Amino acid sequence: MEYLEELMKRKDVAGAMAMVEECMGRMVADAIKISQTPAPTFDEGERADLMEELYKSLKLGNVARDDVGNVIFCLSEGAARPNIYLVAHMDTNYSREEDHTASLDGEKLSGPSVADNSVGLAALITLSRISKKANLKLGANVYCVSTVGSHGKGYSAGIRSVVDELGENIDAVIGVEGVELGRIGHFSQGCRILDVSCKMKMMEGEPEQEAERPNAVRVIAEIIHKIGGLKLPSAPDAVINFGFVEGGEEYDKIPTSSRCGIEVLSMDTDSLAHVENRVRFWVNKIAAKMGAEARIESVRQHPSGSISEDHFLVELSKDVNTFLNLKPLPGGASPDISVPLSRGIPAVALAVTEGVAQRGEETAFISPMSQGIKQLLLTILALAARWDEFITLP
Repeated sequence: MEYLEELMKRKDVAGAMAMVEECMGRMVADAIKISQTPAPTFDEGERADLMEELYKSLKLGNVARDDVGNVIFCLSEGAARPNIYLVAHMDTNYSREEDHTASLDGEKLSGPSVADNSVGLAALITLSRISKKANLKLGANVYCVSTVGSHGKGYSAGIRSVVDELGENIDAVIGVEGVELGRIGHFSQGCRILDVSCKMKMMEGEPEQEAERPNAVRVIAEIIHKIGGLKLPSAPDAVINFGFVEGGEEYDKIPTSSRCGIEVLSMDTDSLAHVENRVRFWVNKIAAKMGAEARIESVRQHPSGSISEDHFLVELSKDVNTFLNLKPLPGGASPDISVPLSRGIPAVALAVTEGVAQRGEETAFISPMSQGIKQLLLTILALAARWDEFITLP
């Protein structure tokens, strides 16, 4: 890791690293402001306005909104290559009507979208702020992209638009996530999430005996039983998860409707499509046999993609983590980088701090954020410094 030690000898790099701690208060304030600005999928405009305002306040580079609503900020340009894109999504799983109050209790920041992904968005602003204050020479063309449509039926529309428009000019993507500092996401499973609902066909002359009457909960139970027992592809693996089950109102009332959520995961596109088709077949077959109308709605889908654990970008990220006394944890990543990975663009996901990203329990811890920012800065600088070495690899 001598190359990282050499980087740290640079006056501008040492100055930037020294500024990180003093910028943490502003970063937390930005994260709170972002988290308290609603941004449900398809309605990210208010948060996009805020991100644009924060970038413009830096008086550093050009900021623009693309056709789908992504906010794109040019942090550094003028280099021949590489073109590095830092990506963090703006949209959340919280409706506009929900309480978006964030709270700071000592070392813990809590509230809707704090970990997913207000801290990641605040990190983009903080990196830019430090870069300006330290007059940091990044040695690359660096673009900060705040994307729309990452969740649910957004189908990763924001990052898809960026890759569709600029794919050939993107040399590397770094997905900036809120939590699990040290994790290096270098693969993303393909995913299909289906919302299955059943409604009983109520007809005259139904049996009076309760055991024989149409029952929507029994239909959904039979569907889950059958699908849960399907033989799945094993090379590569495919997985089926059940996310929720709903049905019935009270004990003495026969349920006429039911729902369940089914998630299909695989690294192989053909396996993913094959398993989804089998799920759809059995849902419709069982529902028809038991006198129900079935409806299958596609809630989410994104492609699979990966780079190997010994890929140059992953190895470099490991070096940076080790250099900063963080434990490197290569593993899976969010859908934000699945699109570039599926198109053959090197990408990793890096997190900013520790905490919890689960809906309703979102937290982000303050102390680790400085290490997360240093990790991002050093990864960008190292990738730029070693770019010629990377492109000559066989």
